Amino acid sequence: MKRQLEGARGFVVANTRPSTRIFLVYMSSLLAAYIAVLPFKAMGTQAQVEYYILDGNYLFGTASFPMSTIVEIAAFGPAMAVVMSWCLQRTIADWSAAGLMPARKARALELLLAVSIATFNAGLLLNRLFNVVGAQAKAFYDATGHGYNNYVFAYFLDEIVGHHLIGAGLVSYFAVMALAIPRDSTLLARPDHALNKGEKLLVLVPSAVHGVIFSVENLEGQSMAFSLVSMGAIACVVILMTMARRNKLAISNRPFLLFIVVQLVVMLAFSAAWGAALGVKPYAPFFYQPSELP
Repeated sequence: MKRQLEGARGFVVANTRPSTRIFLVYMSSLLAAYIAVLPFKAMGTQAQVEYYILDGNYLFGTASFPMSTIVEIAAFGPAMAVVMSWCLQRTIADWSAAGLMPARKARALELLLAVSIATFNAGLLLNRLFNVVGAQAKAFYDATGHGYNNYVFAYFLDEIVGHHLIGAGLVSYFAVMALAIPRDSTLLARPDHALNKGEKLLVLVPSAVHGVIFSVENLEGQSMAFSLVSMGAIACVVILMTMARRNKLAISNRPFLLFIVVQLVVMLAFSAAWGAALGVKPYAPFFYQPSELP
């Protein structure tokens, strides 16, 4: 059985193009990050931290902080930042070795990647930390009547600022990878770079699954409209750029562009179904959060 698995793994690696292998590294790492958090959520391990609330008086107490939150911040933050950096560097190296990645473009993409990673990590930190802080602040307010402003501020940092920064960081990373194409994009339609049906399946399935996950994340964070518009804009720009070079086939041979398009389609369908079933708000963020449901 082990030999069969090794053979299957070797076949996949040997028969996928470099861009597909880079995409699979990213998705495998993302899956590993989700799996790493599960044991801590199952165990429910808590860390005790002291806090104080300033609302006319200094009030001290002890709050429980889930260890799974710390693991989430580490796994999806610094760990995935290393993977994301490797993905771009490997892509640049592949095209630079063939003389098809201008140095100026490589530097611009690296700068955009740094911005996307910093934005995503800032959002992740705010979201995960203030999700816990907000819950504790609300419990404290319900019990004592103190600290309402602290709860509102924590909620704002968690749900509004945190989720929008996460979305902006991820979408900008997708944009960087989708734009990391060679000087001569017609090469993407050549047999040595064109994806076959099996490889496209390896891209489309995880992209659709992540589209559902990202939909729920955006709905809970009240950032669905923002992500739909930004992802749609990026997809349109990249597709139009590719078509302008008279190389329409290359669109379907770019894993990270397919990732954006598939996620966008899944999110549109998911949000339409969500809005049809639950109704929409007449004001931003328009969609009801899962936590707002009765």
